[in-house]
Amino acid sequence: MKKSITISIVMFAVLLTSSCNTWLDVKPINEKEREDQFSSVNGFRSALMGCYLNLKDQSLYGQAMTMTTVEYLAQLWESKSDAVQNFMKLDWDADYSKSQMLGIFSKMYNTINQLNDILIQMSVQGEKAIPQDEIRNLVHGEALAMRAFCHFDILRLFGPSPKAPDKTSVSLPYSETCGYDLIPYYSYDAYVQKLWEDINRADSLLQLADPVQRFTFEELNNPALMLRNSQIISDFQAYRQVRFNYWAVKALKARMALYLGDKTVAYENAKFLIDARVNGQPIGNMEYFSYDLSREWFTLPSETIFAVNCYNLITSIESLFKNRQTVLYKFPDQGTLIAELFENESSDARLQLWTDMSYQTERHQGLCKYWQQDEEENSDAMIYGQQIPIFRMSEMYLIAAECAPSLEESNALMDVFRGNRALQPIEYADQSQLNAAILKEYLKEFYAEGQMFFTYKRIGATEMIWNETRKIEVSEYQIPLPEEEYTNN
Repeated sequence: MKKSITISIVMFAVLLTSSCNTWLDVKPINEKEREDQFSSVNGFRSALMGCYLNLKDQSLYGQAMTMTTVEYLAQLWESKSDAVQNFMKLDWDADYSKSQMLGIFSKMYNTINQLNDILIQMSVQGEKAIPQDEIRNLVHGEALAMRAFCHFDILRLFGPSPKAPDKTSVSLPYSETCGYDLIPYYSYDAYVQKLWEDINRADSLLQLADPVQRFTFEELNNPALMLRNSQIISDFQAYRQVRFNYWAVKALKARMALYLGDKTVAYENAKFLIDARVNGQPIGNMEYFSYDLSREWFTLPSETIFAVNCYNLITSIESLFKNRQTVLYKFPDQGTLIAELFENESSDARLQLWTDMSYQTERHQGLCKYWQQDEEENSDAMIYGQQIPIFRMSEMYLIAAECAPSLEESNALMDVFRGNRALQPIEYADQSQLNAAILKEYLKEFYAEGQMFFTYKRIGATEMIWNETRKIEVSEYQIPLPEEEYTNN
């Protein structure tokens, strides 16, 4: 049953007709067509599902923003390609760099444009089309949260480092319109204010409507049972782990606040998630690491707060990680992996996410994080084995530890974090030692999840762990906006 329901949702999203022109290449539809599109809950629902389809595109979180492009920038992979090697040197003028950034930029604003159409139509005919408050608030809250999420990553890519002495060197487009309207550009501070307005509104709406506050992700992954028991009123309230849920909004607020330098807000939201319980269960349980791996759920869904679901994940990652001539590699053998990544702690449970690979005479350690079961053999793989995580509870522990009001509490949080990775506790003597340890934990924990480059940028690192060629100027972290989009400035 789980399998058939999942497929129906996927197919429903695939069949959607996009209601709003992509920013770059689709002609706008007329108002009558738009009015018809959003005249029912199904119209809003299909439009929202289309935005989730965009997120898992290979130019966004299906690959570039998680496994490949931003991880090249963090020096996480080796490459025999001259173009990629120059890209890894932060050469923003090269054609390869420009094409990669334009692809991300365009798809982000394509998604934002579609979200804007949903939000505009919500104010026009939302109450009539979606009379049920719970469903209407879900759609509205998710669209706002996703818009903030996309705009935040635009800031992280194309904005200045938070450590830059001058943040007035670039203005960024914050889009709240749909179609070919000129999009206003904002200063750094004004752009950040827009981000907080969107995410705080999303927080308020989802707090009112999201069933994740009453039911676990696992329970909500069985909508047939919940509908029979009248626990939900629509299957649109199901599968919340792969939708922008209330907990994901809190996680985004924690990540945003940390990046923007507000450690108090970052700590409050991260600790809120750590302490949250649903029917006595934590919302993301790091203690289930071994449980997940025993089922070959290598992206750790038991501790995932929000993920994009890629029902064809195997086809998109086969050539990257799993063929005999794997494209993405870093370590020649397990000994090097343990020494260079895991600091000689051979008991680290995360070693199980790596495996020996060979091609002819070449050998290396391959990352099996995104390997998955065949869904034909196990229907749960349709839900848990095809996720690309966006927020995990481990990140919340690291944020809370970095931002805790006392070193004693930081050490206690790190003890829990390390314990759940089969490591012994370490007492960090001061904040500097703690921060250095957290930086290395980001590297171990989020390999191929798109976190490390933004972590370097956030702290203004002058050195990357695996970039021994030169010092990095903080200004180099600011990627130029694609030239094709300056026409709106």
